[in-house]
Amino acid sequence: MNNQDETFRGRRRFLRQTVTAAGGGVLVLLAAGEESTGDTQPGGAGADAAPVSQGYRVTDHIRSYYATLRS
Repeated sequence: MNNQDETFRGRRRFLRQTVTAAGGGVLVLLAAGEESTGDTQPGGAGADAAPVSQGYRVTDHIRSYYATLRS
């Protein structure tokens, strides 16, 4: 084996270890996030969560703002 092959294998080994460690870290963060989301039972801690956004809506307030921009 020449020196280039050893360098290539060393880089591959490093990359494999880095990806494995990063993947493990992501799994730990996902598991921790699921544990900290709170109780999802009705009436539990999850019931007081903020409502999910319904996206952009054109309301009378927005229409009047757009009208001031056109003036």
